[in-house]
Amino acid sequence: YTASGFSGTSVYISSTGSDSNLGTSASPVLTYAAAVTIANANSVTNIVFKDGNYPSMEVNQTGFRLSAE
Repeated sequence: YTASGFSGTSVYISSTGSDSNLGTSASPVLTYAAAVTIANANSVTNIVFKDGNYPSMEVNQTGFRLSAE
């Protein structure tokens, strides 16, 4: 997963994203794992799920604020 070039206060996930994206609203990642990697690398605590259908997942990390857009 890439974190290089990320700039922002939230990492975005989209069901149509790609884990090679930056994690911005315009360039969201596909998976929660990629979002956590980018968030940790950039000291970001907000992870936003953009509108879409997602498989069920278990979230074990603490310290993040999850929201939906």
